[in-house]
Amino acid sequence: MKSLFKILKKPSAWIPIAIPLAFFAYLIIFLSIFGIVREDDEGTAAHLFQLWLVLEPLMLGFFAIKWLPRARKEALIILALQILAALLPISVVFLLKL
Repeated sequence: MKSLFKILKKPSAWIPIAIPLAFFAYLIIFLSIFGIVREDDEGTAAHLFQLWLVLEPLMLGFFAIKWLPRARKEALIILALQILAALLPISVVFLLKL
């Protein structure tokens, strides 16, 4: 368990968790203030989300390649946390068809 927290202190572990949680918070705040708004132009937030969708698998892959050979059990736990964190904003966008 001690090594789990040691790995979580590394940027390759916590950044793929922090970014999707920030997007999820942004989505919740935006939807609570403005509701579901359909616009012709997607806007900056949508473009940032799309960039994140491309970068997130790369970040997860980098973490997996770096940490799975070193600490398999701890890396799998953190990888599961990263995937769950990534599914939060993705599920909101797809469920609400934003």
